[in-house]
Amino acid sequence: MLRHFGVIACVVLGVQCNTATSQIPGEENEPTPEYVDANFGEDDAARMAAGFSDRVPSERGGRNLVGMTSAADLVVRGLVLAQEYHYDVQDVPSTHTTFLVSEELKGNHAATQVTLVQPGGPAKDNADKIMMSSHSHYFNVGEEEVLFLETDPENTSPFQRVSVMSRYRVFKGKLYSDDGRSVILFPLQNGDDYRIAHGVDRNPDSRFKHIQIGTRRLGKTFDQVDLTDPQVRRAAAGKSRVEKAVREAVDVAAFVNLVKKFGGRGQ
Repeated sequence: MLRHFGVIACVVLGVQCNTATSQIPGEENEPTPEYVDANFGEDDAARMAAGFSDRVPSERGGRNLVGMTSAADLVVRGLVLAQEYHYDVQDVPSTHTTFLVSEELKGNHAATQVTLVQPGGPAKDNADKIMMSSHSHYFNVGEEEVLFLETDPENTSPFQRVSVMSRYRVFKGKLYSDDGRSVILFPLQNGDDYRIAHGVDRNPDSRFKHIQIGTRRLGKTFDQVDLTDPQVRRAAAGKSRVEKAVREAVDVAAFVNLVKKFGGRGQ
């Protein structure tokens, strides 16, 4: 699985390369989203309806928005402006992704652009060979993102000067996880904080299924559950009832205003 290795090599050979893993970030042996989906029952539905999201795949173990904002050095909303590939003296690739910052939600970054440097990319002399890192995030030019960033300008390694703590993707005014799950906010403490959770279904838009690296378009695949299994059908029925109330992804404007508030920029 990608998360167990620092770097892997991927050879495209003219066909799509499946890069996704069914394991979500978190502790070892943490249930995959597919396992959670398949075992989502009526008890879980009741908990979600009551506002308890501990059974929903959530951002970094269910961290709250106040804590996430406080931990980040810089939070920005921006458009992926460009993606370039650079090579060291041994021709090892790194990916430089530049974001045009439309809003700075927290921090003091005078420039209108932020460049994220990550290990990996196409081979210098062969576009069919792609090196990927389990710690890297993959972006597509022209898409909008909300990024919680950690900065370390004194670090001599370019890969550590700016690193992604949390990433959310903007699509049609709504907020989604990296793999297209709706981002849901559950209010806590009378609205003074919010728990972030992910919906159980993925948005079907192609942007959540593909990664563009160099000249190659790689396709993600996700594990499928057996819909003929009675237990899965019962879980799906319970999940469907809850989704009528909470399936809608949060509006990016509402999310941005909350981050500004918690980051000291709001009213």
